[in-house]
Amino acid sequence: VEAPVEAPLEGPGPEAGPADALELEHIVGGANNSLGALVAHPIDNDAYVQAMNSLVLIGSLSDPHAQVCLRGHDMPVTALAISPTGALIASGQEGSIHHKGFHAPVVIWDYETRSPLFTLLGHTRRVANVRFSPDERFLCATGEDSLLYVWDVGTGEVVFAKRFNSPVSIFRWTAVVDGPRRPHYMASYCVKQEVFAATFAFDPVRRQWNLDGQLVACPNKAERTYHDAAVTMDARYMLAGSALGEMAVFRIDTRVFCATLPLCTGGLTAIAIDESDHLDENAVAFCGAGDGTVRRLRGRDMQWADDGALVTLPAAITSLSFTAQRNRLLATTAAGELYALDALDLAPTLINAAHTGELTAVAFGEASDRVATASMDGTVRVWDLSDYRCVTTIRGPKGVAPRCLAWGSNGLLITGWNDRAVRAHRASDAEQVWEIPNAHRSEVTAVCAHSGPTMDYVASGAADGGIRIWSGTGREMLVQFSEHTKGITRLMVDNTHPHLVHSCAADCATMTYDLRKKRRTLCRMVRSGAFTAMCQRLDSEQEVLTFDVNGRVLFWDCDFPDPVLESRDESGLRIRTASISPSGRLLAVGGDDQLVKVYEIGAVESSVALPPSLTTQTRTHVVQKTRTSGLPLASAAHGHCASVAGLEWR
Repeated sequence: VEAPVEAPLEGPGPEAGPADALELEHIVGGANNSLGALVAHPIDNDAYVQAMNSLVLIGSLSDPHAQVCLRGHDMPVTALAISPTGALIASGQEGSIHHKGFHAPVVIWDYETRSPLFTLLGHTRRVANVRFSPDERFLCATGEDSLLYVWDVGTGEVVFAKRFNSPVSIFRWTAVVDGPRRPHYMASYCVKQEVFAATFAFDPVRRQWNLDGQLVACPNKAERTYHDAAVTMDARYMLAGSALGEMAVFRIDTRVFCATLPLCTGGLTAIAIDESDHLDENAVAFCGAGDGTVRRLRGRDMQWADDGALVTLPAAITSLSFTAQRNRLLATTAAGELYALDALDLAPTLINAAHTGELTAVAFGEASDRVATASMDGTVRVWDLSDYRCVTTIRGPKGVAPRCLAWGSNGLLITGWNDRAVRAHRASDAEQVWEIPNAHRSEVTAVCAHSGPTMDYVASGAADGGIRIWSGTGREMLVQFSEHTKGITRLMVDNTHPHLVHSCAADCATMTYDLRKKRRTLCRMVRSGAFTAMCQRLDSEQEVLTFDVNGRVLFWDCDFPDPVLESRDESGLRIRTASISPSGRLLAVGGDDQLVKVYEIGAVESSVALPPSLTTQTRTHVVQKTRTSGLPLASAAHGHCASVAGLEWR
């Protein structure tokens, strides 16, 4: 597989990546709680652009396979905009902690070529707003560093910069007015509770562009923070949503405050105006709130009323955006879900779901198009890789989270939780089949299972180093082992002898247990380097491979007390997880260097420092292969999403 991929920023801006790279096939899930993190394309009724962690995704509402990842940021993307013609995308990020200066670059992308045009520097803290001017000549960005920048989109040069006393929370271009030599631009922006109507024009005396803001008169001096705003088509009114749950109406052409409407609790976080309405008719505004409600209002000037259209979604609304034909409204929530709302009655259709917490485990089932993921948000989700839908969501008791999972027989998902319980659910309908409460004295960190004609059991390991074997039918405890002194990081059933269970732990030891004899048969230890992952070869002598916090790979043969081979990842950083392909020829690892790497086993055997044959960029937490050859490799990352790399296991 040879596909170019952009590398992480070495400085503020995208760079070319390695030539030999895994092609990222799809990212499933992923939550971004920044307001306005999704924007529908203004021309293509089927396309949208979404910020997902440090990526910008171009997606399709009808074809989930049509997904493109734009890589140019090294921190989560916090601001997003599409130009009026849809030709350009702008994205801004949090201040980088990876490079000196805490730069928060703004990247302008070409929508057609999916390539970066400019990386614009200036901000050093989180970028809050990016907005293209109506004629796409300028791009304005504001940030938490209280700076406002305006760049020339054609050249990437700064044409205006200003530092305010407080951050500019909202900036909106409103109109372009033709002049004798140059046009001037109307805009409005908010600083704390103050709203300004501004003119952006070229000063012929100073020969530079200047932003002249005039305060909008407001009789109510209450402290407000505005989350979002929208301007009517005639550029006369601006509707702003506040943290108090109010919609404030401003007449920006005459700089007059009109009205305030209390609408919701949790803040008014998103506003979208149906721009098909005209000046002499009532405008239609859709308001999304922190309590999960989306409502429709009609009116103009000081007269606004709720027309009864209302829908309540499971979590706070983070963005609202009309599709090109204005027949649907795309809404994202703080739970990572994307809905398409019918513009007539607000009937919701779920497009995407996502985890909202760190992923802790991923595993394929017997069917290679089903993959399960566990997350610290307290859910286990089953995904259909044919269309990347979440088909099942398993929720544990309130306040607890799954730490590990394994597939059992008959489509059961067996999970270990931080409330010390082991649970089994049907993957088809999320119904709980059985539960072992208080399975250990501490949280369950590893599980594995086997079901066959001679043996049927579930093995679980805990953070205190204990391992317990449970009957697969009656769930009574068959045997327990307490040789490990620190937390279990992996349990694994032997490839050829199902009565053998292998374990590795943070105490630098790996052990093998014979369940027929009910005793430990092998114990191998090293002096340093806590074991973090384990897998077993399918060829040669069926050696067990262990991986540790120093990037070391050890090959263990049951006939020898010491490792028969030792290799080390070239990064020297922690390897968090590993998996061997169904053919046994390839080894995939993921670790703290934020890379998924694929090695040929032969290269590992002949190398002291591992040179990867294929890589892909991600902050990896767990990696899992499919059980069928010729299908993708899946990985899960700290950024709350699972990704599928386009590597065929052979």
